[in-house]
Amino acid sequence: MRIVFYYPLTARIGHHLKEFIKFKSQHAYRKYHYFIPHLFNHSERETAIFLGVQSRRRTYRQVKCLAWEIINRIHFWKVKRVNRLEELDPKRDVLLIFPFLSLGYEALIQDPVVRNYTGLKVFHFSHYFDQPEKMCPLIRTLPHTLIIGEGQLDQNALYKKFMGEQPFYLLPFALRERYRSFTPFQSRKAKCFAFGTKSRTNNMYHKAFNETFQANYLHKLREEIYYKREEVKEEIDNFIFDWEEWRDHRPKNRYEKFKRALEKYIGNERKRFFSFDIVQKYNEYQTFVSPEEESGAPPISFMEGMACGCAYFGRPEFYTGYQMVAGEHFVGYDGTLDDLVKQIRYYQEHPDLLEQIAHRGEQFVKNHFQPKKVADNFWQFLESHLQSL
Repeated sequence: MRIVFYYPLTARIGHHLKEFIKFKSQHAYRKYHYFIPHLFNHSERETAIFLGVQSRRRTYRQVKCLAWEIINRIHFWKVKRVNRLEELDPKRDVLLIFPFLSLGYEALIQDPVVRNYTGLKVFHFSHYFDQPEKMCPLIRTLPHTLIIGEGQLDQNALYKKFMGEQPFYLLPFALRERYRSFTPFQSRKAKCFAFGTKSRTNNMYHKAFNETFQANYLHKLREEIYYKREEVKEEIDNFIFDWEEWRDHRPKNRYEKFKRALEKYIGNERKRFFSFDIVQKYNEYQTFVSPEEESGAPPISFMEGMACGCAYFGRPEFYTGYQMVAGEHFVGYDGTLDDLVKQIRYYQEHPDLLEQIAHRGEQFVKNHFQPKKVADNFWQFLESHLQSL
């Protein structure tokens, strides 16, 4: 078997000049940076990158792709380039299509290579809530397709509505080494650390999402915690970042415009979100919460915080595919702020039980989600699925 990664820079669609200037935007999407090198760099695995462009643009894409490989620590000298459909073998090649936003799927699916390839095509559903009513029917017309995602999407109402019984594989997050516990549990704050970004939806791209979940927020509880932070300050320390505040702010003068441009193209437009050491923060608290995305995706922070010995509050239905059990590896709640506060108060009064859950959760994520293990399991599943076609 060989995995052929369809032009990986589609993981950051659009803004080509920005991508070229701001090299870190070529970085594999943060959640998969430590997973992708293990997939490509294994000595016994065969991988390739499909560029598939006309000769007049091939050099441009090759230079950008080389930069992407170097930044993502991929052994570029071992990765073969594929430029034509005829170079793909349906019996052994798996075409992995991995855009960052589902809005990019419409153009990808209309690509003759994607439409005409008769072998196994794997689509990663990252942010699939953007116009699924347009994207999903197109994917369902393609033969031999497999959907992968970081959450149990096939159990989510939005996915079921538009993808039905389409074959699905949960590709777990991979844990990075920097997340570790170094503060004794009893020495930490007995409060809950709330973390994440909050984003509103809009009727143009998220009509189906809004109708399915009767909400115009991707993470309803993050929004509620943010605006009720004073009411729950005895239980929760709020570090949720208001993405709209930064995005909608209009620069008032040339200095602010210049500063905004630097943040957007060279710096980090979410610097306030990353203004503190997240590993240190996890080690300051006994518990944390990063409310899940309504469309079925858990946050990568659940794994990172648990690896730091911090007990996690999560909705149980989001973690069945991770084989995690509420009350054993994390604290379950029903997704409402009232129940979250209730569970926080209960475990503030039962710190010994909470410490046991935090310890079991830490050991579980460290034992099950190492990058090599995630990559090995994914490869083995694809081999088996390919043989079954």
